[in-house]
Amino acid sequence: ESDCAPRGPIESPQNPSVTTVNSFNFTQYFMCKDGIYISKSYVCDGIRHCSSGEDERNCEGGKSLVVKSLTVRNFDEMVFLRSETPFIAVYFYAPWCKACNRFRPIFKRVSKEFHGRNLTFYDVNLEQEPLLGDRFMIDTFPRVLFWNLLLQGTPMEFYKNYGLTKNGFIYWLDNVLKIKKRNDCGLLEFPCESSRECIPKGLVCDSFTQCRDGSDERLCPGNRGNKTMLLPASQINGGVNILPTGRPMTTTIRPTTPRRA
Repeated sequence: ESDCAPRGPIESPQNPSVTTVNSFNFTQYFMCKDGIYISKSYVCDGIRHCSSGEDERNCEGGKSLVVKSLTVRNFDEMVFLRSETPFIAVYFYAPWCKACNRFRPIFKRVSKEFHGRNLTFYDVNLEQEPLLGDRFMIDTFPRVLFWNLLLQGTPMEFYKNYGLTKNGFIYWLDNVLKIKKRNDCGLLEFPCESSRECIPKGLVCDSFTQCRDGSDERLCPGNRGNKTMLLPASQINGGVNILPTGRPMTTTIRPTTPRRA
């Protein structure tokens, strides 16, 4: 008896996302017309889990804009296999993380503002889904990863150094949506925009320019709206680059790691 499965929903062998009934809390499930029960988290998620599709009807308005949660079981299906948008933003958080709790409502508000821009927002509770944290090397919270399914490659990351604010997040999204180049850097690296260089992500927003195009510092608070006029390494005088305003920006170019082929 100690090895018996707890009484509750039983996965259908034909479709692991649907369940049959075996004495469980009906309030947590949605009943399809054919009698199959699915978790309410699957309702209005953009994927038809009921055979007749009734779980995706009447989803216009606020309910369809709710940020859906991902698990180990549904992550690949909802992000990579059956996404209806080419762009995906996933927010990784832990309930005990104070910074996460402050940023989470910002993430939700921004998701509503970006409705209709081919961008889907999800979140992941890493306390419940630690395997996803291991898979994507989530070592600090909060973390937002962005996938462009048209380009494939490694996801882009919203760095906390960009500022955990609504304006900072929107500014980053507006920029990352314009990127037309596949990211071939690792999960712990930052891809320079106009070259095939990768730098350690810890060097982003450190007031030093490692990327020759300045992209590692461009989205940081204080630099937004300014385009750093970078010079070739041989022409940099004392490690100081000049902003269009004439104000010196204390930066230098450090050695970079070539992007993997």
